[in-house]
Amino acid sequence: MSIEYPQDRWTLSGPNILSDENLNRIREALERGTLIVEHRFYRGSSAPDRLMFEDYDDLLQYLEGKSKPGDSFYVWEYDALCR
Repeated sequence: MSIEYPQDRWTLSGPNILSDENLNRIREALERGTLIVEHRFYRGSSAPDRLMFEDYDDLLQYLEGKSKPGDSFYVWEYDALCR
């Protein structure tokens, strides 16, 4: 269950990690190698989760099971970031 706070000015037109465009970009990046994903929780009062994924289905399962509206994500390609 997600609670919306009016002062946060919710919109349906904002970025969505589960959009077809973003999922396609993620799938392409995973074909090149491992991804680092930082999951920041909307009003979660906790530190972000930082995870690594090598498999698209594992990442999709995480996103569909653990994310909620308002959460934000940062995604990096491991090989481009960690040399």
